[in-house]
Amino acid sequence: MITTKKIEAEFNRIKSLGFIKSNRAGNTGIGKTFEDYLGVKENNLKDPDFEGFEVKSKRSLSSSLTTWFTQNPTSPKGINAILRERFGYRVQGINHNELHTTPNYGKYNSVKGLFGFKVEINEECEHLELHIKNLKTNAIEMNNIYWSFDNLRDAINAKLTDLFLVKASKIDLDDGEHFHYTEATVYFGGSDFDKFLRFVREEKIKVDVRLGTDKKHKPHDHGTGFRIDNKHLSELYSKTVEIK
Repeated sequence: MITTKKIEAEFNRIKSLGFIKSNRAGNTGIGKTFEDYLGVKENNLKDPDFEGFEVKSKRSLSSSLTTWFTQNPTSPKGINAILRERFGYRVQGINHNELHTTPNYGKYNSVKGLFGFKVEINEECEHLELHIKNLKTNAIEMNNIYWSFDNLRDAINAKLTDLFLVKASKIDLDDGEHFHYTEATVYFGGSDFDKFLRFVREEKIKVDVRLGTDKKHKPHDHGTGFRIDNKHLSELYSKTVEIK
């Protein structure tokens, strides 16, 4: 396992480079660029990115929410395509439905005034469930969508026991975005599943349905994001170390 001293040295090495041109356009450029300089090879494996640590990057002035992990529902199979088709909406210039919504815990939200989404924890079945209601008729549209506790626990234990979160300032130049990685926090010991469930109930962790469009205007499933406010992130871990 990498030591705090070594991870601090790696971060400070990259920080000392000042503003670095992004290696990729778009929202994922900040993470891709940092991981390239860290020596992390891009992959879709469920293992941590860098010597036991999951690496995440954020713009310093971006939303206070961090996507802790991404996990699509366990069942039904292929549900995101169904959600897009049945409950999505059209965006100007796009020839398919999109669906972006953050369900409340225990209380239906509103998607375009047509459908309500909420999440509930079913302790007996060991499921985190997604329920959808027609707001015009009050009829329940779907109540069979869920994440199993086992799948959620595996996602957390596989990648998020230890976390390396970096922040960067950004400038836009003629050749694109440039990032200066200025501060970081290292989090240790974050696999308390009961605490995760409590945070979902308290809405400290939000569930984001993100069914959008890629650069070629084709449907793109960004994955269901489990997002947490940065001010609560340290509460999920037993130890934190600030690097500035």
